[in-house]
Amino acid sequence: MMTRDDLGEDGFADSGGVKIHYVTKGTGPLIILIHGIPDFWYSWRNQIPALAEHFQVVAIDQRGFNLSDQPGGVESYTLDKLAGHDSGGWIGWRYAMTHPGCRERDLTPELYASGFKDEQPRYLEALQRTSIEGIINFYKANYPRPPYKEETYPPVKCPVLMIHGLDDMWLMPEALNDTWRYLE
Repeated sequence: MMTRDDLGEDGFADSGGVKIHYVTKGTGPLIILIHGIPDFWYSWRNQIPALAEHFQVVAIDQRGFNLSDQPGGVESYTLDKLAGHDSGGWIGWRYAMTHPGCRERDLTPELYASGFKDEQPRYLEALQRTSIEGIINFYKANYPRPPYKEETYPPVKCPVLMIHGLDDMWLMPEALNDTWRYLE
């Protein structure tokens, strides 16, 4: 294992034949940190040291991102194989804001990385290793299509702690409303 900026040690886990990269630090009860789109394990750099004082922290690169495997095909990105992606809506908004009048243009690592003011070179490097096709396949595999039906899920039975920044400019606090109803 290799140490990363004192943020932890690198490792790889097997997820049904797909190699998932992670960085881990600390000991104690397990906390898994899962990034959204477009991102990678490093987005948790500010939380890892504090959480590692009391927990074993594992921050992953989701499949298709950075150092994790990038399986092909839409079926490789269905929710039964993924968990934790955010909506990625900011990508669409940023694109629309920075490319007025453009109707079609390829998504690029440079476009994704432009949204990160701090650490932009590090994000660009990771996003250049990320599968843009995998990101698109996540939405193709999981975007609701008619006929629309409400899905039911079993209640969550393990302890849950959800942390949400109230000043998050991409995810509104209202998104937390009624999440308790999914917990036993």
